[in-house]
Amino acid sequence: MMNKIFYLPTYYWFNYNLKWFNNLIWYFLTLHLPIILLYSIFLQIEQYIIFSIIYIMSFIIFITFYEIFYIQNDYLSEKEKNSTKRFNFKNIKLPWLNIILIRFFYISIIYIILYFMKINIISHILILFTIGIVFFIHNIINTKFRFITFYLLFLFKLIIFFQLFKIVDKDIYIYYSMILSFFWTIPYFYKKNLNKNIPFDGILLYLIAFLLLGVYIFYKTDNINLIIISIFLIFVKYIKKYIFLFTK
Repeated sequence: MMNKIFYLPTYYWFNYNLKWFNNLIWYFLTLHLPIILLYSIFLQIEQYIIFSIIYIMSFIIFITFYEIFYIQNDYLSEKEKNSTKRFNFKNIKLPWLNIILIRFFYISIIYIILYFMKINIISHILILFTIGIVFFIHNIINTKFRFITFYLLFLFKLIIFFQLFKIVDKDIYIYYSMILSFFWTIPYFYKKNLNKNIPFDGILLYLIAFLLLGVYIFYKTDNINLIIISIFLIFVKYIKKYIFLFTK
C-alpha cells in the first residue's frame, strides 16, 4: 500500500487531495470547464480532439510534478496546528529521492511525446519549474505570508494548462488569470491570516469571478456561453450534495 501511495504518480493526489472536491467529475466541471470556455477565445484551436489530448497531457504533467510538493506540504503540516490533515505521516520515513525520480521519469516521457508532436514545450517546462520553486517556498515560509505564494500557485496553475497552445492576446489572458486567482485566494487569506471563515469558499468565488468575466465578454462579443455555464455550476454547487452523481 505504501509503495502505491508514493510511487504511482497522481495516486496520492487522487486519493488524498481530490476528496476536497468530492470527485474527479466535480473537479473538472468547476475548475477546468470554465477556464477552457474562457481561454478558448485566446487559443488557435484547429482540431478539438488534438486540443483535448494535449490539454490532458498538460494536466497530467502538472499534477505529477505538483504532487511532489503536495506530499511535502502534507508532511510538514503534521507539525502545524489547524492545518489540513490528508494523510497520517507519523513514523513514516518518506523515500524522497524515489518520489521525485519516478515522477520526473513519467514527465519526461510525456514531454518527449509532445516534442515529437512538434509542440513547443519550453515555456511549459519553465513555468512548471517556477511552480515548483514557489510551492517549495510556500511550504517553508511563515504561514502569514503564504497567501502570496497561494495566489501565485493558482495563477501559474491557470496559465500552465494552456502553455502548449498558441495564445493570442497574452496580456488579457494573464489579466483574466490574475482576477480569477485573486477571487480564489480571498477565503484562504481570511482563514489563515485573520482566523475567520467567510460564507463563500474558493470554488464559489472562483465561479462568481467567471460569471463577472462572462458578463464582460457578453458585453464585448455577445457570447453568452460563460454566463450560462457559470450560473449552472453555481446552482449545482449548492444542490450537488443532493445529487448522487456528486456525492462520495
